Parts: sequence; C-alpha cells; structure tokens
Amino acid sequence: MKSLKFNYYSLNFLIMLALMLYACKDEGFEVPPASTQADFDYEINVIVVDEEEGIEHYEVQFINKSILAQSYFWDFGNNETSTEANPSVTYTQSGSYYVSLTVEPLNDVYYNKLTKSTSLTFGKIEILFEDFNEGIDFTDEDTWAPEGWKAIDNDGDGFNWYVGERQGVLSMRSQSWTSDTGPLEPDNWLITPEINLTQFSDEATITFRCNVGVTASTPMFRQEHYGVFIAVGSDNLENFVLLFEETFTEDTPNWVGLERNIDISEYAGQVVYLAIRHFNVTDMDRIIVEEVEIYAIE
Repeated sequence: MKSLKFNYYSLNFLIMLALMLYACKDEGFEVPPASTQADFDYEINVIVVDEEEGIEHYEVQFINKSILAQSYFWDFGNNETSTEANPSVTYTQSGSYYVSLTVEPLNDVYYNKLTKSTSLTFGKIEILFEDFNEGIDFTDEDTWAPEGWKAIDNDGDGFNWYVGERQGVLSMRSQSWTSDTGPLEPDNWLITPEINLTQFSDEATITFRCNVGVTASTPMFRQEHYGVFIAVGSDNLENFVLLFEETFTEDTPNWVGLERNIDISEYAGQVVYLAIRHFNVTDMDRIIVEEVEIYAIE
C-alpha cells in the first residue's frame, strides 16, 4: 500500500505539472531581452625611443569584451577617438589618461550598461601600493591594518577599521551602523606608513589614488562621508590637514570601489603621511577602501 500511495500522488503531481506548463505556454509569456554590457581589457607594450634620454612611448592594444553591442565609440583621453571594435593607440607622453568606451545597445532596456571607463598612467614611479590582500593577521584585530599602517578608533566606541572579504576581494571597512548597537558616530583614521618624497623636485606630479565605496543594499543608507588628510613629518592626528572630502549619494553603486585621485605635488621634497578618515556621518552602513596608491611622474 505504501508503494501504491506513492505512485498515486506521483501521478497526480505529474498531471498538475503538465497542466501548469501548458497554461504557461498558452499565456505566451515574453522572455525579457538580454542586456548590453560595455566592457574591455587592454595590454600595454612599452617602446623605448631613446634609452639614453629615457624617452618611452606606450602602445596600448584594447581588447573589447562587450556583450550584445552593435557599435563602439572610444575616447582615449589624448584627443584621439576610434569606432573600431579592438583599436590600438600609442601614447607618446607620460601621464594619466582617462579612457572610455561607449556602446550602442541592441535593445533599449533599463539594465543596459553602455559605458566602461578606466584611467591609464604611464611613466609613473610607484611610491606606495596597497590592496589590503597581504600582510594582515586576522587573529588579532589590533593588527588588521597592513604592516606599517595605523587604524585609529578616535571616537573610542570600539568600532575601528577592519578587513572584510567579498567575492574574493579584501577591503578595509569602517561602519556608521551596526546591528548590535544601532547608529554609530565614527571618527576612524586609516593612516599610511611614512611616505618619503624628498627625492622629488617641485616639477614632479605626485598623486594619491584610492578606490573607495559603500556597501548598503538600500540606496538611502549609502550616504557615507569620508575625507583624505595629509600630515608633514609626524602622524599625530593634530598634524593632519584636509585635502579632500566627499559624501556619497543614494545613486552611488554599492560594492564598487570608485577611483579618486588627489594631487599632492606641493608636498614634493618632504616626508608625509596620508590618512583616510571616516567621519561626520551616522546611521548609514559601511565604507570600504579597496586600494591605495601613491605615485609620481617626473
């Protein structure tokens, strides 16, 4: 009887499933059109023009990875453009260039992503690079900052910068809200090691670059605030002065590190410290820092 009962219910289930599938087919539900996504990669070939003078050109081959695009428009940031799918361009001057690809979609749907952009920097002298993926001891919260860095909980609430992982990418994070206690009023400082700029002249262009973002799923809670500060000679907090500050908006995408570039050329010839400060905000969610880089171009 147990076997017969099972077969009876199984037969009923199959009949109902067949009727449902037929009904769905009869309704003629439309499959939504696929979206167009702009995407690309690139390869850089350094061409030595004059070894004695140190003159180099930079040939870049762009590799189009866009999906369902029917036309392309490239802007290479050097007053050159192209409509080719996989163009190549040669940069003859060192410096930073903002490259963008805009595509025309096959279908006009709201989830299209029609532009992809990135910045390319040639001839740079790297002073500091940190992606927070190495040199971190997860067994001790006091050493979660990379070696030589400082994380300071200046408001004393016990919530400081910490390392978190998402989809294989590590980032430094600071909270303005926690599920345990609710709203926080952070004043959390993430301070670089000593940065020695004494080798650079007044003619050098020195840049502080960071990739910063927010995490909240709900747009209204993405309005985090942070600032970038610099101090000369000492990393005592009273020595830092503000270089740049920003409040993210509800339109800021979550879990995306947004690149910010700050000119610190006026500090050439000095020893400095840079800091990212999460402050002047409450009851939002979290801020993330994915990369920090300091480089010079002479």
